[in-house]
Amino acid sequence: MPLTKIEQLQNERLLEFLTLSKCNLSNANLKTIDKNIFNFTHIAELNLSENKLEILPKKLKKFKNLQWLILSDNCFEYLPNTIGKLLNLESLYLAGNNLKKLPKNIIKLRKLKYLSLLDNEDLVLSNEQLQWLEQLKVYGCKVYYQDKI
Repeated sequence: MPLTKIEQLQNERLLEFLTLSKCNLSNANLKTIDKNIFNFTHIAELNLSENKLEILPKKLKKFKNLQWLILSDNCFEYLPNTIGKLLNLESLYLAGNNLKKLPKNIIKLRKLKYLSLLDNEDLVLSNEQLQWLEQLKVYGCKVYYQDKI
């Protein structure tokens, strides 16, 4: 039996939803990230800024297509090591958190074109991470980091 126009539209909408590529959950007063978001593995842009998030789930690695990750203005002190598995990441916004240190394997993110670490007063980077930042700059990445003198 052929589908009606309404059923066709519903199927098209469902397909659009399942292949969601942009997700903006900024300023949503979130304290945790709903696990169902990880079912949308096609997400290329994820904005979780201006929430009250303290923990970034390790499942983030499921977003193999993720290019933009905006985590600014939350309450993160640490990020999971799985962030280093987001090999297609081009923009990473971490400004305005409470970051103490970055995961060791963040240096695997070689495609970054923009990285903001501003306003994380207690952030201490390893020598290897500082070298990585310098290398990113050489390759044209815009890096924003307040170096403590």
